Amino acid sequence: MIRPLLAVILGLAAAALLCASTASATITLTYSGTTIGIQGTGDNATYLGFDNGRTTVTVRNSTGVVNSSGGACVEEVVVPLGSYFHCPGAATALSASYGAGFDHLQLEGVCIPSITATMGDGTNEFMRPDGCPADQLATITGGSGYDWFVGGNGPDHFIGLGGDDELRGHGGDDILEGGEGNDKLWGEDGNDTVLGQGGNDRLRGDAGNDTIAGGDGDDQIGTDDVGGGADDISGGAGSDYLDFDAHPGGISITLDGAANDGAPGEGDNVHDDFERIYGSRGNDTFVGGPGNDVFNGGSGADTIHGGPGNDELTGGSDADQVFGDAGNDTLYGGESDDVVDGGPGRDSLFGDYSACSSWSCPAGNDTLLARDGEGDAVNCGAGADIATVDAVDTISQDGFMLCETIDRAAAPAPDPQPRGGGGGGGGGGTTTSPLRAASARGGARRVTVTVTLRRAATVTITVTRSGARRALGTVKLKAKKAGKLTTTIRRVGRKPLKPGRYKLVVKVGKTSKTFTVKVR
Repeated sequence: MIRPLLAVILGLAAAALLCASTASATITLTYSGTTIGIQGTGDNATYLGFDNGRTTVTVRNSTGVVNSSGGACVEEVVVPLGSYFHCPGAATALSASYGAGFDHLQLEGVCIPSITATMGDGTNEFMRPDGCPADQLATITGGSGYDWFVGGNGPDHFIGLGGDDELRGHGGDDILEGGEGNDKLWGEDGNDTVLGQGGNDRLRGDAGNDTIAGGDGDDQIGTDDVGGGADDISGGAGSDYLDFDAHPGGISITLDGAANDGAPGEGDNVHDDFERIYGSRGNDTFVGGPGNDVFNGGSGADTIHGGPGNDELTGGSDADQVFGDAGNDTLYGGESDDVVDGGPGRDSLFGDYSACSSWSCPAGNDTLLARDGEGDAVNCGAGADIATVDAVDTISQDGFMLCETIDRAAAPAPDPQPRGGGGGGGGGGTTTSPLRAASARGGARRVTVTVTLRRAATVTITVTRSGARRALGTVKLKAKKAGKLTTTIRRVGRKPLKPGRYKLVVKVGKTSKTFTVKVR
């Protein structure tokens, strides 16, 4: 966006014109050694480039006043549009500082190795050209108003500060800092660092190995399309949304703190501080963490495990498998022929209801599994559905929610482990096992283990460093009653946990569960 205000043009031909403005502004130009200095007040539109001869720097002013400092620049010609100045020699650095008002700084057809600009408060714009060497750095700082910055091939460091900013890195390994305000940040090519910081931001990395952090506020983060790259993605504080819809193929997301997410071999690390995650256009696999997760598989035949916690899971379109695992979950199959398995806990199961509208209700032939000994609410939806339930479950009698086939049995003892896996293998277990659910999570030189017990029991945790032949040792806990028990392990015996991967075997009675976690 170019506004018709005061123009100072460094090195453009006289045919490049801007309209006059009534705004009052002053530009002070310096040329020391090979560094161009620009000091602006008021509303400014500044362009840098070569003149027609490509041997000097040319300055043009249209309506305000240009002051040349120290006699470095000589007036060339005066026309009704303003004065032109030539500063001899090729510039290797640019240092610009503007005051309040509208400021526009743009490079056209010139490559300057080092660019530093402080744009000031007000509305600010910055652009630099493609085609310059990839090692040329630009550091641009905005102000309290709206900033619109677009980088080039080299590394750009854009600092938005206040205001609702739009920062776009383009090529190079860029650093984008939104600051306060509701910002839009896009790294594009290169290994970028994209930081939303304060406000409700929209962030995107694209190609390259990116670090994307939402910071405070309710942020929305979009991931790579065909670019790929091993990204580290965190939502931060607030209610954050991670969207893989632009990703063309299937992905795998496990909220375990390890760099094992994304497409096969991609090596993303999706942190567990997202409140909502939306899947790709392919066949996805999601495994939740100990918190309350919200997953939507989107299109594709997806497999979703909530893990511990009270989760909300939606399969989306195509034939999905949705497992609530432990916790009081809300599960939606979506369209097509889905399998919806509540697992332990008081769950609400829906076959197709989430896909219904006032005009139509897609008919998927769903299988709903709720036989866990706890009172679940089962809503089948349209299609020829099968519900496997027990005597304590409630089957919807709504016309849209009816189940065509109901397999009801007397309530068994609750299942000791979630059906379908979802966070660790392990052997054994009967319906009389005291272990109801277990989870393990790595952290900074520690591991947190949570078990849910049906009655008093002894919990044995065996810790082995990955690749080691012998275990570091065991940790024993004694629970005097039923309920949830959480312990944090920082050392085993006298051996503190060091960064790396560890295998944990959690055993209660004859039932065991195995986890692999990463310690930072």
